[in-house]
Amino acid sequence: MINYIILVHKNPFQLIRLINKLSGNHVSFYVHVDKLVDSKPFLEAAKGLKNIHFISDEKREEGIWCGIGLVKATINSLNQIIADGRKGYCILLSGQDYPIKNNTYIEDYLSKNYGINFIETFDIPTENWFHKGMDRVSFYKFNLSNKRGHFVVVPSIFLSEFYSLKTIKSLLKLIIYNKFQLIFKLFNNRKHPNNILPKGGSAWWGLPIETVNDIIIFLETNPGFLKYHKYTFNPDELFFQTIVSHINKGKPELMGNSLTFVDWGREDSVGAPSLSTEHFNLIINQPENILFARKFEYEKDSKILSKLDSHLIKS
Repeated sequence: MINYIILVHKNPFQLIRLINKLSGNHVSFYVHVDKLVDSKPFLEAAKGLKNIHFISDEKREEGIWCGIGLVKATINSLNQIIADGRKGYCILLSGQDYPIKNNTYIEDYLSKNYGINFIETFDIPTENWFHKGMDRVSFYKFNLSNKRGHFVVVPSIFLSEFYSLKTIKSLLKLIIYNKFQLIFKLFNNRKHPNNILPKGGSAWWGLPIETVNDIIIFLETNPGFLKYHKYTFNPDELFFQTIVSHINKGKPELMGNSLTFVDWGREDSVGAPSLSTEHFNLIINQPENILFARKFEYEKDSKILSKLDSHLIKS
């Protein structure tokens, strides 16, 4: 059994194309539509399709860029999967992902490797991120609005970085946008909770239901963990990575890498770069443990998806 969690905020027909491509006898889909957009076009597009479960309106979250909303949306989806009594793997995708291996290969790969947590984890501090990732752990991220990139990241008064021109500019923005009450939070020294070493990694993963159950139990017994990450910059790249690493401490054989390819080797965009037909050879030549790729912009280049379809039929 495979349970795909799909986080979407645009392009309903790209979502349906993804679902149709991944559909099978032992596959279910749990779709979370961003609360900031109208869900009706997605519901209409999915009419007649089987094994699709849309997260209910009262459990939809705002997917503000680099914010906690996507983490909470994923948690809500995991809770629904558990409530439905599902087994097997839970695979986290966005609506702009696409398989680069055929369904038979994906099912066989997960079956042969059952029990492995396919989630990238690395220590923080890390050379992989700006400021070695320490700004994500000890700084506060405050949203100025729900627009993409409209936020500030500010250190507490206990850190030397607070006493800088950059911090002054950030504080002025908080005042201008009537968020001055958030400034009082800076009088608290922000520390990673639960005495757990923070881990970073790709936001996209595949976890067996046993690990998912352990995650939910951890969150129920440690409610402060989610509360802390409300003010984390890009929490989806730390949240689950830290928990899974913690609950599997001492069991390195149960830890694997992300199943999703992202072309971070380019510097031509903010966030994950888009893939197009010019990246076709790069995509299809990914190693055997890479099952998906992101991100694809259907309205800009739908031909790459057709090329992948043709390739998967032949493979």
